[in-house]
Amino acid sequence: MNTSAAETLYTHVDIESQVLNASPYQLVQILFDGALSALKRAVIYIEQNNIQQKIRAISKAIAIINEGLNSGVDLEHGGEIAENIPLST
Repeated sequence: MNTSAAETLYTHVDIESQVLNASPYQLVQILFDGALSALKRAVIYIEQNNIQQKIRAISKAIAIINEGLNSGVDLEHGGEIAENIPLST
């Protein structure tokens, strides 16, 4: 296994471990951090005029928000905040 593949595997295992041991609040933080990281990468790719990678980064951020963060909104108990979040369905 080369160094890059080992680093990728380690990162994946580390993230999986964090998710499995996280509270609901920590899960939201992990997802939020992932979305922000993807958007920061998109900005870098825009500056480099790397359209393909920019599209991938933005798509990843959208997927995290739509599939991760939106699915965690508790409409029944979330009060005014949950009521005012524009969820895409």
